Amino acid sequence: MAFDKLSELRKPTPFQNLVNDHDVDSSVFGFLLGRTKDGTNKDSELILGGVDPRFASNIKYNKVVNPRGFWQIALDSAQVDQNQVDISGSDAIIDTGTTLVIIPPADADAIHNAIPGSTKESGTYLIPSDTSAVVSFTFGGINYNIKTEDLLVDDAGNGLSVSGIQGSTLPGMETTWLVGDVFLKNVFNAYDINKSVVGFAPIE
Repeated sequence: MAFDKLSELRKPTPFQNLVNDHDVDSSVFGFLLGRTKDGTNKDSELILGGVDPRFASNIKYNKVVNPRGFWQIALDSAQVDQNQVDISGSDAIIDTGTTLVIIPPADADAIHNAIPGSTKESGTYLIPSDTSAVVSFTFGGINYNIKTEDLLVDDAGNGLSVSGIQGSTLPGMETTWLVGDVFLKNVFNAYDINKSVVGFAPIE
């Protein structure tokens, strides 16, 4: 679902073909990623050629900032419990195919240092399973919260859980974040391939 530049076949992607052939109403596709484990969220959905009308009026779009072919947008800041943390990240690749949020190790340190009880073992960040900390990211001047349950990826024992935010550097992109489903479960996310923009609307 990325841009044609990333196609291994060097051909238009399936969705780009739909747009080129006027088989869809618009050049936008959108995702809603539900949580089946708690039954409180809507079922997951992929809409081709439009967005879910329940969220359409609240979607705020961000321009793609790099021509590599990723859905890469500017990152303003990050907060823990509404307190800004010091990060080096300047942009983020938005990717529904990635489960976690992968960020430069220094940024991961900064976020977890602001979460009481967090620790790091063998390079893996752990957070208390009963944490009430709210992590949020800011895109286009708007803060988007991550539900605490989405930060708890896997039980690590001793009252700790593997954090949904982990530290690693993307090759050649030292200040770029890779933002996956840990964040994207909390927003309806829309992608316009003709206008090269990514949009978010909070789902709650």
